[in-house]
Amino acid sequence: MGQAVKITEILRNQNFLKLWIGQIVSALGDRFHQMALLGLIIQKGGNVGEELSKITFWSVFPFF
Repeated sequence: MGQAVKITEILRNQNFLKLWIGQIVSALGDRFHQMALLGLIIQKGGNVGEELSKITFWSVFPFF
């Protein structure tokens, strides 16, 4: 078995830290985008339930 590595040792690697922070910013941007779309659909009215489910499905789909 390999040696156990602590998370603090990994975060000292500048390239990994930049990648990790970039992933967090990207995920937050995705959620803000999803909330904005949901807000527009709710404001628009109409068949809100179906449209909300479509946005939620297509937002979650890439993670599967």
